[in-house]
Amino acid sequence: MDVLGLVALCIVAAEWMGLGWLSGVDWPTPKFWAPRWAIRLLVGSCLTGFAQLVLAAIGFGFASIPLVIASAAVGAGNQRPWTGKSAPAGCCSGWC
Repeated sequence: MDVLGLVALCIVAAEWMGLGWLSGVDWPTPKFWAPRWAIRLLVGSCLTGFAQLVLAAIGFGFASIPLVIASAAVGAGNQRPWTGKSAPAGCCSGWC
């Protein structure tokens, strides 16, 4: 793998981790950081995939990356009330 591929992989992982954190999912009894990161990466990737499918179904396609990330973030914010967590610090309205 070249350096640019590794950088792209790290950017995608950071995006998924951020979406997972924004959704509020967490391991029930986290004793180690790896399960927490794994569940957040999994949820972030699923939110991104679902956002891409919804946008493709309504005609926007996969080309608009900021629109995909924004719609996945809206989905993560809508998932947060079901996890029982409040909005993250610094969020102005609670629907980040």
